[in-house]
Amino acid sequence: APARGGDDARAALESCVALALCLDVANANPADGLTTEEMRPYVAHALARPGDWLVHAAALFQRATLESASAYSADRAALQLEALAAAHATSSTPDAAAAAARRVAFCAAVAYPSTWELDGAVAAAMLRLGCFATAAERYAALGEWDRVAECYAASGKRELALDVLERELGKTPDAPRLLVCLGELKDDGDLLERAWAASNGRDWRAARALGRR
Repeated sequence: APARGGDDARAALESCVALALCLDVANANPADGLTTEEMRPYVAHALARPGDWLVHAAALFQRATLESASAYSADRAALQLEALAAAHATSSTPDAAAAAARRVAFCAAVAYPSTWELDGAVAAAMLRLGCFATAAERYAALGEWDRVAECYAASGKRELALDVLERELGKTPDAPRLLVCLGELKDDGDLLERAWAASNGRDWRAARALGRR
């Protein structure tokens, strides 16, 4: 049952501890199904007593992240992430009386993403579901043009993907991520070498693409 009155702070603190233990499980174990199942009870505990808006939102985000890994719950996870992103953008909350000061009371105690990270999570979730147009729109708003091009290419719009990459490379000719994406679309090793050189040998995408050739 939801916490009431003076129990709100205690419930929120307990939820923070549960979410911290959940992240500890994730950090100390490989990313596989068993680890996911070990994390679920902590998230369920955090969701059982919504004493604070931000803490509850962090628990919802963690649950959506876990659910997005399963084909059976990926669509629900994407909708949850979209709802959280909308709440971030409009400053609407499930608790209409939640003041800004109250909403940030536990901001240092939970791992809640920024607006941009949330939008990126929504875009990635939509991409996994095959909603390429929606994902491309989200990535475009974030300025992640290599991801936009990948969405277009995945949906069969190769020419549009090339147009986006060439347009953005006209603005930033030595952007490694754009060069890698263009190199992979054109199967051009010279572009991949150029991306690797532009990143001073640090871009993992360029290294991976070169290793696959």
